[in-house]
Amino acid sequence: QALKAAKNKGVRAGDMADMTKEHSRAIDEHGPTDNFGAFVQGKLDQGLRGQALSDAIRAEHAARGKGKGAIKNTGKGKDKDKVAKERDAKDREKNEKDREKEKREKDAREKAEKAEKESKDVKEKEPKGNGKGKGN
Repeated sequence: QALKAAKNKGVRAGDMADMTKEHSRAIDEHGPTDNFGAFVQGKLDQGLRGQALSDAIRAEHAARGKGKGAIKNTGKGKDKDKVAKERDAKDREKNEKDREKEKREKDAREKAEKAEKESKDVKEKEPKGNGKGKGN
């Protein structure tokens, strides 16, 4: 379900490879999570891609996983809630920074592509031939 959702959202193959690698690593460290596909769909809908998506997967496994590294509920609900809120705030901050970085990289790529296209357009407008007839 996660792969299908990512494909439908137009996630690049390299990002998909990173996501599945992170998911596998997170399962090894923290155990599986229930309804993982729906989780990924939700994060894709929020616009997460690349490293931001991998970080969200890792955090989700740590929070809800069933393995050795899962966060344990050890009494004192207020402390548990506080820790969860702090973790969520850190995750949101990191995800925002990752989205900003991805946007800067995308803008730089688009700028370079535009410059390349403009360069091609200028070359195509240059006269052909030797200027003495039909260009032969």
